[in-house]
Order: sequence, then structure tokens, then C-alpha cells
Amino acid sequence: MAKIIKSGASWCGPCRQETENLQESKVPFEEVDIDSNSSVVSEKGIKTIPFLEFYKNDTDKVPTKTHNGLLTTKEIIEICESL
Repeated sequence: MAKIIKSGASWCGPCRQETENLQESKVPFEEVDIDSNSSVVSEKGIKTIPFLEFYKNDTDKVPTKTHNGLLTTKEIIEICESL
């Protein structure tokens, strides 16, 4: 089953909306707060938030796809189905 890791910040409006969209999608996801984990920004090369990493399987170590910016619930589901 697909898994998503969302990197964002509590002060970011689109990040909060993305969390709602991810919850509606029913796809398992984890959240990483870039303010608490600043090393993630340089490690992953994050330029804008929200930053999503899509994994085909929950055991994969490397994301199949990444996305910068807000996605709708429908777009999240479509990406996961295409993995």
C-alpha cells in the first residue's frame, strides 16, 4: 500500500490544508515539522512547503514521486493509484 510523508510547518496555511486533504484521501501518511527537524530541509532539498514524498510501498526507502505545493484530495488519490 502507498504511503506519503508530508514535510511542512504549523504556521503554513497550505500545509494545514494538505493535512486535511491527506486525511480525506485515507492514504497512510506521516508528517514532518521542518521547524523541529530543520536538517530534513537540506537532506531532502526542500524548496517550498508542503513537500510530499510518495512511496509505492510502506517499506520503500526511496520515494517513487515527490511534489512541492498543495494537492487536492483527488490529486493525492490519483497519484497514489498511478504508483
